Amino acid sequence: KFYFYFPIICDDAIAIKELALSFVKQQYVNHIYYTEVRYCPHALSGKQLSAERVLNIILDNLQQASQTYGIIIKSILCHMRFWRADHRAQQ
Repeated sequence: KFYFYFPIICDDAIAIKELALSFVKQQYVNHIYYTEVRYCPHALSGKQLSAERVLNIILDNLQQASQTYGIIIKSILCHMRFWRADHRAQQ
């Protein structure tokens, strides 16, 4: 699954922001008022966006949308064992 959509959203601040916002809206629409979302900032980073910048984009937009919809969204950061830290640098 990752290999299908990662090339579309990786290193794209607008796409990452929109995904975070739409995720929270989807949870609200489905009457899910508490969610722990798991993601890997390193896997979404690239030449334009560092992992830290990806993390900030996601956290800021999850918080903004959570306040808008009045629901709670928590983050679980993960690292995928198969992911090599230098993978993006080689592309």
